[in-house]
Amino acid sequence: MASDLAMKTQKTVEEIFSILEKKKELVSSAESCTGGLLATVLTDVPGSSNFYEGGVTAYSNYAKQRLLGIDGTLLSTVGAVSQEVAVAMAQSVRAKLNTRYGIAITGIAGPGGGTKEKPVGTVWWAISDKGRTTSECLGLKGDRNSIRKQTVEIVLKKLLNIVKSNV
Repeated sequence: MASDLAMKTQKTVEEIFSILEKKKELVSSAESCTGGLLATVLTDVPGSSNFYEGGVTAYSNYAKQRLLGIDGTLLSTVGAVSQEVAVAMAQSVRAKLNTRYGIAITGIAGPGGGTKEKPVGTVWWAISDKGRTTSECLGLKGDRNSIRKQTVEIVLKKLLNIVKSNV
């Protein structure tokens, strides 16, 4: 799964990394529903250690609390799949790994786990950039692998746009 996605996103990742390398800036990631797929795609590009500091796969609420310091009250009141948690994850991973950009993904890839309010395919992403954090809710269709791949593709394009806007 990762190899076909890596081929599809390679040019986007290379463009992101070219800009980051010139500016000597780093990116980090915190993933839930994508289970490390974003980190895999980012590290499939040779030389990625020059711009990708690392990532955290915080799948459970416990991991989100312990590894990223996400407030348990926040998780229990708004849920892990929410704008607030995505933003907190992005800001936390950026701060903990001391990078310019922190990316976070949290969602419901399925096939189970969805509700009427948050159906399968509901994914929140956030990108923290020191002074601001951008986030968006996606309503994706498809099976588990498709939702995960779509999410990574979309987030990489969003990151490229943000990185380009800071040039």
